[in-house]
Amino acid sequence: MSNPQCPSCGILFEKANSKTMPFCSQDCRQLDLGKWLNESIRIPLSPEEMAERRQLASFEFDNNDESIDEEEI
Repeated sequence: MSNPQCPSCGILFEKANSKTMPFCSQDCRQLDLGKWLNESIRIPLSPEEMAERRQLASFEFDNNDESIDEEEI
């Protein structure tokens, strides 16, 4: 069986020696997580899904725009 390639740094490593599959090390695993959290990488959406999310975000923004009565505070 061939050695897998780390998706973060690209080196080939022995699967049996890795506790962080599919990454070669904890560093590469953390770097990849950081990219997802910063949205440097993400799962692409179809144009229909994007339009639906924009519509939902607009609706939520409009409904959260209620003023607070001073007597309620």
